[in-house]
Amino acid sequence: MNTNTKETMENDVTLRKCLNKIAKREGFEDFNITTKDIVPDGNNYLAVLKEVTITSTNNSEHEKLELFVKLKDPNVAVEALSLSKIYNRELFTCINLSKIFEELQQEANIPSVERYKFIKYYEESNTDYIIMDNMKKKGFTIHDRLEIISLEYAELCIKQLAKFHALSYALKNKRPHYYDNVISTLKHAYEFTESWTIFVNKMYRTNLELLEDSARMKYENAIPSLVSKFILYTENSDSIKCLCHGDFRTSNILQRVEDDAVVEVIPIDYQLIYIGSPILDLLYFIFGATDREFRRKHLEDLKNLYFNSVKQFLKFFSIDIEEVCPRTEFERIFKERLDFGLAVSLFFIPLNLIEDDEYPDFSNLSEVNIKNKSDRVITRIRGVTQEFIEWGYL
Repeated sequence: MNTNTKETMENDVTLRKCLNKIAKREGFEDFNITTKDIVPDGNNYLAVLKEVTITSTNNSEHEKLELFVKLKDPNVAVEALSLSKIYNRELFTCINLSKIFEELQQEANIPSVERYKFIKYYEESNTDYIIMDNMKKKGFTIHDRLEIISLEYAELCIKQLAKFHALSYALKNKRPHYYDNVISTLKHAYEFTESWTIFVNKMYRTNLELLEDSARMKYENAIPSLVSKFILYTENSDSIKCLCHGDFRTSNILQRVEDDAVVEVIPIDYQLIYIGSPILDLLYFIFGATDREFRRKHLEDLKNLYFNSVKQFLKFFSIDIEEVCPRTEFERIFKERLDFGLAVSLFFIPLNLIEDDEYPDFSNLSEVNIKNKSDRVITRIRGVTQEFIEWGYL
């Protein structure tokens, strides 16, 4: 038996014990536990996913408990990313930080409907698996990553992102010792190795084949700068900094839809949280989920919505936004770092829009070669490149 298989079996035994413990604590006396494997897709390729149903076999008032489990996959490796590190971060966020954020919001008497929300995570979670409520059973889904988001969805997501960042500012203000000793030490989880640089260069250069002649040379000349800025912007914090989600994209946001309209969103997957520029979270989300036409119509308004949402949420904690995120400095950094949107677009668009069954093995980055020439990829790549040419960044 190989080590990975043995580790998986041991995790399953331990998980079963934890599920039994959860069932008893939740009031189940006699019960059955059933599990169902979930086929991974482009929204997830780093974990083994399971749906768990705990069903009462007596007349207990607790008839059924629906859970979702994300297990660390021992057969998956990403050269520039430590799976142990990112699972530690998610565990810390879901079990510890979520409670502190809720305490801060209770102390500030923030109405329930206005609070930043986490889904329910169970304390039996550990660095091998995260146990949480199955939100699919409560009507939540994930936005189709291949489709452009709506304005209404974008606004809801940006308001939540603003609350997450505002809570980081509030944590620093209200729990300075904890913030300085625990939060401020969280550096970016990616390890920018030589193989990572080779991989990103290949991703950028593959896009050359998708561009029209008028844009190709300007883009090609900018590739070395894009690679260095990708690293520079994420490793070096600006004057405005806070706890960032690190991977705020549609695949990591639950949505609840009523009458064809998105009425609620809840961010998930905190594996890449780090201290950095909140503007990068904002740009990462907008440029990863929209196209040129959407940004032409809404980029400025969404930027203002984000800033004003942070400002309003901080008022609950009696914090003036000018003390933590001055408007003039925010505008300066947004303009200066806007080409981060270009860097992440040209890197992630071919990857995020890949078909579910075409995800490569990332254990040796220098050998990965992704060529995604779908029509939607070509349209998005050409659009964002032309956008930054017109803005003077290329």
